[in-house]
Amino acid sequence: MWWHRLIFWKQPVAPPATSAVEELIDEAELVSKYAVRAGLLADGDFFRRFAAAKVLQDMDRIFTNSAVIELQSALAASRVAIPAATVSALQSGWRPNKERLRDKLKNLGFVLAALLLMFAAGNLTLTYKSGATLYEQLSLLTGKNPGLHYSRLERQLLIAEHQLPGNILVGQPPVSSTDGNGAAGLPDAPKTVSPAAASQSGTTNAVDAVQRNLIAQDASFQYVYELTMLDKELKLVKEKSDAFLAAADAQLAVLGRIRNAVCWAGALLGQGCPATATNSTGSTPQQVSDDITKQFEEQYASFDVSSLQNFCQYLGEIERAKSEQAGSSPFITQVNYLFDDAFGINTVDLMRQNCRMNLNYYSQSIPNLIDIQNKISGRLATYSYLALPALYGALGSLMYFMRRILDPFLPNPSLLRMIYRVALGALAGMVLAWFWDGTFNNNEAFQTIGFGLFTLAFVFGFAIDVFFALLDRFVSLSTAAVSRIGGP
Repeated sequence: MWWHRLIFWKQPVAPPATSAVEELIDEAELVSKYAVRAGLLADGDFFRRFAAAKVLQDMDRIFTNSAVIELQSALAASRVAIPAATVSALQSGWRPNKERLRDKLKNLGFVLAALLLMFAAGNLTLTYKSGATLYEQLSLLTGKNPGLHYSRLERQLLIAEHQLPGNILVGQPPVSSTDGNGAAGLPDAPKTVSPAAASQSGTTNAVDAVQRNLIAQDASFQYVYELTMLDKELKLVKEKSDAFLAAADAQLAVLGRIRNAVCWAGALLGQGCPATATNSTGSTPQQVSDDITKQFEEQYASFDVSSLQNFCQYLGEIERAKSEQAGSSPFITQVNYLFDDAFGINTVDLMRQNCRMNLNYYSQSIPNLIDIQNKISGRLATYSYLALPALYGALGSLMYFMRRILDPFLPNPSLLRMIYRVALGALAGMVLAWFWDGTFNNNEAFQTIGFGLFTLAFVFGFAIDVFFALLDRFVSLSTAAVSRIGGP
């Protein structure tokens, strides 16, 4: 019927069926041409057997023919020099040194992607190394108990400065603060002593006072130096930690970068990003104001004035809050307990002293090093267990393909196979990182190799067979261990 012709219209016509011997001879012909161009199979045995099978008549081209049997064995032996993947590419139309424009563009894009991935891996590695170094510095600094040392130094400095009366600096004897009969601030009443004893006693007291003053001065200089150096060290560690955490969060924000890329691509096509809940077109000004107020309250809910590095600007409000029953700032009044006298030391005096020395902290505002160390440890774990092993495994796979591209006698794999191979290398690197602690880092066999985590992840990505051999080894060990359960 006519509709049968319509159904089968424009469908490709199947080529005439060929016998298996014909396919064998055609394959041998492709292999022979490739071997001649690549300089392989130089002994000539394969070519002789191919020529003997080529001249056979149609009725003699059967598998029981001796020439066909010899050609089949020679073709199987040639797989050592010419892999089956190369033969399959030859059968699909690929020829060495004859790349199509599409293949050239694919290779160019692949090389550019490899270079970008190398740059990303190098950048993340530098960030990881700086974070590891910073973590070691924090560990050493935390072991010195800087909070206790800082508090002790500022209190010792405050006490030493209070022991420096100005009249001793000019060589005068100190005056008594009180006396038994007179008013405060006047010298003590003279006692009945001989003139010589009085002169000797006054000189001795003045010399002792000057010596005590010099000792207090030396102690003050030492305390100032140690306190300043410790404050600078804490400030430097805090700045480095903030910079590392910001860089790590920016590098690991993959989803945000993908969303930005999608928005950028949508902007090129004339379509913007979807509106978020806070920026919806239907929001009223009152709703926007309420959202801003809510975000502000959530941000400053746990706000602590003692954690501010520029605490000097709040000294006036703190002193007013301490002197008045109810301060003008309810927040300062709520945290007023932080600035009470502690062990006979006025906390506000300590703050005023540190402000006068241009210090960044006082004893209650120094950063929590353990909390910073935990944050850095979390970022380093993300780098060492996810990001960097996957990147190094993918780099190993990319290096494998780049070596293949350099060889003109090897066919380039398809784009889908490349993507699959790179993803497999990244997965192998991540699995290696998960198995590293307790499996490889204490294993003597791996210690003799001398490879680290990232190096071994790169090797696994480059030669995926090594990874599969390792998994097969795990399977065999697990099978042997399970078989012993319940046995004698």
